Amino acid sequence: MQAASTTIDMALFGGSAGYILTQPMLNFLAQYYGKGILAGTSCMPTQISPYTSNTSLLADYPTQAAAERPFYSVIQGMLSSTTTAGTNPYVGYGWWQYGDNTSENTNWGLVTIKDNAYDGHEAVTGSVACSAP
Repeated sequence: MQAASTTIDMALFGGSAGYILTQPMLNFLAQYYGKGILAGTSCMPTQISPYTSNTSLLADYPTQAAAERPFYSVIQGMLSSTTTAGTNPYVGYGWWQYGDNTSENTNWGLVTIKDNAYDGHEAVTGSVACSAP
């Protein structure tokens, strides 16, 4: 981490299903890296996507609504995190990714591969009008 701090201005740390850096991890990063970090997490509700039949992946959550609660908890945890020096090292959050990923057959996105929002209205079987912005 000390070597990285000489050339890397901001590091990305994250994971899936509610991952957040623990207090010892934050303190370690503050001591040996000392720069801001970009956070990221994913909460895959694969069972509501076109990739439901992809059994090689484990869905983190069965529905979009079920994924919202832990995602909100992670964001709140990031906003309230501090190091022992009293600073919050998070400078931003990166969402992966806007649309589902066809090459990985995974519901990573906020929208399906047909650009239908996972809002409980657009990403359904049949034809429906687009949701208001």
